[in-house]
Amino acid sequence: MNSGYELHECESLPEGVEIIFSMDHDERENMVWRMFIRREAESEDIEDNHYLEEEGDTIWETSIEIVFCPFCGEQLFDLKASPFKSFGKFEHSDHSDWHVKRS
Repeated sequence: MNSGYELHECESLPEGVEIIFSMDHDERENMVWRMFIRREAESEDIEDNHYLEEEGDTIWETSIEIVFCPFCGEQLFDLKASPFKSFGKFEHSDHSDWHVKRS
């Protein structure tokens, strides 16, 4: 984990889903496991939205803190040893316009 992040790799992950151990959330002082689900642009999306430039551009992305991989069941994080008082923060980012909208 010296590289600043770790990728959870399991054969059950569907396309468009990544599980990463990193410092991705602004409110956290420690690393945390997050599941990222994203929708990438296809040719039809490029035709319908002039803000998207090429296939593969991210249209939207949602991330949520997780303890277990929801696809293989592996425990990724020990809540008892966690420095966090709360857990499960999430964020949605919409990239389909000229600026990113976060909620």
